[in-house]
This record gives sequence, C-alpha cells and structure tokens, in this order.
Amino acid sequence: QKQVAEAGGIDLVLAAMRGHAGSEEVQQEACRALNCITANSREIRKQVAAAGGIELVLAAMREHAGVERVQERACAALCSIAAGTSEYQKQVAEAGGIDLVLAAMRGHAGSEEVQQEACRALNCITANSREIRKQVAAAGGIELVLAAMREHAGVERVQERACAALCSIAAGTSEYQKQVAEA
Repeated sequence: QKQVAEAGGIDLVLAAMRGHAGSEEVQQEACRALNCITANSREIRKQVAAAGGIELVLAAMREHAGVERVQERACAALCSIAAGTSEYQKQVAEAGGIDLVLAAMRGHAGSEEVQQEACRALNCITANSREIRKQVAAAGGIELVLAAMREHAGVERVQERACAALCSIAAGTSEYQKQVAEA
C-alpha cells in the first residue's frame, strides 16, 4: 500500500477515474484498487480523500447505477475510505453517498455481492455518528438491510454484513432499535 502511494499510484488511479468516467470497466477496477490501497491505512485514506477520491467513487456510482460490479466495488471502496474516520464518514454522507448506497441496494436487490458490500459500507459510514445513522434510517436503510437479509437468507456473508450494519445503525438509539425489532 505504502509503495503504491509513494510511487504516485493514488493520483494515477484517480486520474484514470477522471479520464475514463464513462468506462464501467475502468471505474470498477479503480474502485477495487482504492478499496485495496486504503484498507487499514489512515494515512492513505487521508491522501485519497484529499485528492477527491470520495467524490470520484460517488460519481462512478451515479454514472454506472445499473452496473452491478461498479456498485459492488464502489461500496467496498467507500467502506475502506470511511472506516473509522468521522471526517470521511461525514464527507461521504454530505456528498450523497448514503442515497447512492441505498440506491445500489434497491437497484441490485438480487445481487448478493452488492447487498454484502452495501451493508458493509453502511456499517462503515454510520459507525460513531448519530447524525449519519439518522440519515440512513430516514432514507429507509434499516428496511433495505432487512430486505437484503430476507432475500439472501442462505448467504452467510450477506447475513454477517447486514447484522453488522444493523448494529451500527441502531447503536445507542432506542428508536432505531425498535424499528429493527418491528420491521
């Protein structure tokens, strides 16, 4: 990761996203690269966010809303970038990331990969932020996570990621805990 960043890899990946916005293949692989590059590295997440990486991932989701692989890999990238960093969680939410993740869930309800990564993204984006949890709940996020669990009841990874998302969304908020229990 560090070698990629030091060699200018972040800038090149983001330049590829900017230069080939219409290419679903470039966008899905660039999101995949961002997921790998940013995982478990606060410093690299900072570099990606500062260089406009969050906005480019969200732009890929908007441009390629009907492409399952782009949605899956973009959700994974958002999770890796936002994980454990309230500043980036807020940036994702303010840039429309919640609506895009939920749109991916609605648009690709039959895709276990999209549901898995979207639940993972919701977990990462909502962790430690009451305001973002409120946005997710108001936008129907709890219902979509539960729908993913019902639709993919036999898929362990969807169940795992959905449970983690529910935990994160409902944490410390009796209203959302009740919503989960009653849905």
